[in-house]
Amino acid sequence: MKLSEEIREDARHRKELSRGALLKIARLKRPISQRKAYDALIASLGMSKKEIKRPHRTATKKTIDATDNTLKCIKGIDLETLGDDRDAVVSKLQELLQEIQNKLGSIGA
Repeated sequence: MKLSEEIREDARHRKELSRGALLKIARLKRPISQRKAYDALIASLGMSKKEIKRPHRTATKKTIDATDNTLKCIKGIDLETLGDDRDAVVSKLQELLQEIQNKLGSIGA
């Protein structure tokens, strides 16, 4: 249901599309990204795997994704429920904070 009506209607008439491929497209949040991915999927039908060009994630995109994942993980930490592991987690968070400060400090240098 996360696919646009236009994509869903077109996909109904294409028996060669796998459900898995459509689910991957549906997981994309932006409709424009879904459309581009769907168009690329349609263009790839009938091509060999060697002919299909897959977009490469840039280093910037990988870094942003890693940062987003780290933020999500940190926000989910409840220090009060860690028991005996609390000190180890606090130590790692302090290490992470120091590394972030080093990176940000090197911007002006």
